Amino acid sequence: MVLLEKATNEKDLRQCGVLTKNLKKLRKQFNLSDALLVLKHYCPDLYNRLKLSAQPTALSNDVKIEEHLHCSQARAEAIVKLPETSLLIYILVQMKLIDDGDFSNVS
Repeated sequence: MVLLEKATNEKDLRQCGVLTKNLKKLRKQFNLSDALLVLKHYCPDLYNRLKLSAQPTALSNDVKIEEHLHCSQARAEAIVKLPETSLLIYILVQMKLIDDGDFSNVS
């Protein structure tokens, strides 16, 4: 997310292209609960509106979501204001929903 934010602010289309090409690799590494954790941290309003049967990755009591994702809530709000970063989150969650066969929440 931080790399995409930096590439967007610097208008570095080459870096945006590299990040887009790595989306397939990211898709394989993430599972749905990881994607939902990212959605819950970066877009809590959208997460609360969705009726998802899956739950985000459970974190131990001593680890906060900010520490796990290495991003404070204030920083996450600044990052998600860029349309490119919001789009990446939406695409990632939608791909994982399709992969898991949850077509009721895809649209």
